[in-house]
Amino acid sequence: MTTLGIVKRCQEQPVGRIAFEHGADMIKSRYTSDLRGFQRMTDDCPASILVASSPRMDPLEGSPRLVREAASVISGAAGVVFGRNVWQSGGARGTVRALRGVVHDGRPVTEALAEAGVT
Repeated sequence: MTTLGIVKRCQEQPVGRIAFEHGADMIKSRYTSDLRGFQRMTDDCPASILVASSPRMDPLEGSPRLVREAASVISGAAGVVFGRNVWQSGGARGTVRALRGVVHDGRPVTEALAEAGVT
């Protein structure tokens, strides 16, 4: 059975590691906006870290911001878990293409956004 730990604050304490030690196989956490801090969390935690979406956003700024957050996979995250901010973005298809470009193809954020037609 897979256990998912949801972490809201990961900069102040090694909570990802604590969730792992309590049995979590995967950790869902918001990106800390601090590349080094997030890298430290992913390095310290044997469980897979998944980047959670931000709180609900304005659709015009939402898609690019989501993809920028998805770029955190370069800092050690195993993937992303995005929902309503993709579907309510007004351009879900382009947002998903851009996310795929960043997460799976390793494209730079600006390139993935441009290719997907997301501005």
